[in-house]
Amino acid sequence: MPTIQVPVRPEMTWCEYAQKITMRAGSLVIWNSCMPHCNFSNDSSNLRMCQYIKMFPRQMCQQPLERARAIVKLLPPEFELDQHAIKVFGLDVLPADELQQGRGEWANWRD
Repeated sequence: MPTIQVPVRPEMTWCEYAQKITMRAGSLVIWNSCMPHCNFSNDSSNLRMCQYIKMFPRQMCQQPLERARAIVKLLPPEFELDQHAIKVFGLDVLPADELQQGRGEWANWRD
């Protein structure tokens, strides 16, 4: 799915409804990516970092085994697959020997 970016200008009427979310160091905010959102300038002298994580319910996958095989191909070979990562990525449906097969095969698919 292509990314759609809309430039935000102050004269846009919906901008008046935008709200800054102030957070303490180490905090996490999670929202539905379907909700319009934007990034405000950093008003502090502290570094601000952002990590985008895309998640969806496992039940949405009709073919969990094929999905797991595709994810393994996207993971860089150096990515550490501990038990937590295996569960989070839904790779627990794969036999153990398949967790290493094809690792990184598609890791540079955007290049």
